[in-house]
Parts: sequence; C-alpha cells; structure tokens
Amino acid sequence: MGLFSHNLGVLALMFGFCLLYGIGSIYLLLWNASVIGVVLGSKILESGIVGGIIGFMGLVPHGSLELAGYFVGSLSGGIISVALMRGKHKKGGFKQALLDAGLLALAAILLIGFGALLEGSY
Repeated sequence: MGLFSHNLGVLALMFGFCLLYGIGSIYLLLWNASVIGVVLGSKILESGIVGGIIGFMGLVPHGSLELAGYFVGSLSGGIISVALMRGKHKKGGFKQALLDAGLLALAAILLIGFGALLEGSY
C-alpha cells in the first residue's frame, strides 16, 4: 500500500504539472529516468555488467506499468489543459473532455496499482 500511495502521489504531480504547464510532466519523467540511471549505475559498480543487467530486468516488469500509468496520467492532464486553452468550457464540449480525461486517469490509476502489486510481490 505504501508503494501505491507513493506512486499515486507522483501520478498526481504529473497530472497537475501537465494541467498547469503542458509539458510539465516531462520534468518528472526525466527525474525518474535519472533515478533509474543512478540505481543501475550503482548496480554495475557493485556487481559488474551482469549485475546491471539483472537489476534492469528487475525493474522492467513493474517499471513498464508505472511508466505507462504516468504517461497516461499526463495525457489526462493534457486533455483538460488543451480543452481549457481552446475555450471548450465556454463553447460546450468540456464535459466530453472531462469524461475522456477521467477515463484516462482511471486507466492510469489501474496501471499504477498493478505496478505496485507487482513491485510489492518481490
């Protein structure tokens, strides 16, 4: 549950950054990539290239679900942001944008949840 709540917090930040600043979630994606690079680099220093490969393969199952969830959550924030910029809240059609963003947000939460379950199982 701790992993899920942490990842959900990161997802909320990505959603908010993308909502406020269209490509704001890129910063968090780059930060996550740098953390992964540090972890893999330390594995390589400790155990050699084989340790780095094993460490990378340990990140792939849950990391791919988390990354997909973060990306989908960012799209959700981007949809609302674009709908607001285009004035859909004045013209109508904003309800559809909210529905689409909500469905994407739900899919992102499910992906994050499955990733946390997978990460917590090993």
